[in-house]
Amino acid sequence: MTFKVAICDPESYKAFVDQVIFGSRAKDLIMNPIPFQIGQLKFTIERHRTGLNRLHPSYYLFLEKNQGGRVLILYAKKRAFNKTANYLISMEKNKKDRQNDQCIGKLRANQEGDKYVLYDAGENYTKVHEFPLDKIRNEQGVFVYRYEPCNVGNIRKMIVVLPILMMQPMPQTPVVDNTLPIGQDTNGTLVLMTQKTWKPIREPDTILEVFQREGVRNTNYQVFVDNPPAWNPKTNTYVYDFKGRVTQPSIKNFQLIPELDGRRQVTLQDFVLQFGKNGKESFILDVQYPFSIFQAFGLGLSAFDTD
Repeated sequence: MTFKVAICDPESYKAFVDQVIFGSRAKDLIMNPIPFQIGQLKFTIERHRTGLNRLHPSYYLFLEKNQGGRVLILYAKKRAFNKTANYLISMEKNKKDRQNDQCIGKLRANQEGDKYVLYDAGENYTKVHEFPLDKIRNEQGVFVYRYEPCNVGNIRKMIVVLPILMMQPMPQTPVVDNTLPIGQDTNGTLVLMTQKTWKPIREPDTILEVFQREGVRNTNYQVFVDNPPAWNPKTNTYVYDFKGRVTQPSIKNFQLIPELDGRRQVTLQDFVLQFGKNGKESFILDVQYPFSIFQAFGLGLSAFDTD
């Protein structure tokens, strides 16, 4: 996969945002790939970590509307009394019970805090004998961090692994629904782009284990890496062009591009996703196809959790 800039169709963008905010299909739109035709979505994440929440912050994901204003889309809470970092993600504030229908998934770290797995709200695969397969959780992505030495200390590097998108027949409707992630097959026929289901029932089949064995050779997932920052000789620092969206330096700031583009080790002017600090407890998150809103928020949470 190489990078393609998603160009916003204003009519499709408005229809999509209206459905996310007011429609009955909000959860599906949040969990499914962002349609290519709506362009880039811009978000703000606010972190609340005062008082008793200092060690277990809450996070609020606000959608910034093109016409002005913003609206709360997702909420996450770092859960207490867990051996590893664990975040519950929901569509409403203070929905802290995983069985609540507003809770749509969770993010969990390994013990070292350098690998994260994003799940939907299904059951652990160890309970496959207790629940039907459609109730077992689906893996939505894996986020891996490492640090490499450079001439100014250490620079954080990341790898993001998401299940591939698959082509499905379009729904038979009189008018094409422009809120759906639409693509074209080799014949130019419109198709629906859906994420491959990844429901392992044993540890060797998880995304992380498969990626660690096979790397980028496996075609069942897509891999993204951080966009190499450009060296600024005036400031003796590595910098990104955040298009005016990021105002404060932070080791957490990054841009994401497809792994195939990242092999060139050249800074790209565009990106699939960017995340950066613009206030003491405020960060921006901009994202486009093929990510879902849920995947982008999960990745942002993992970035908060690493130093």
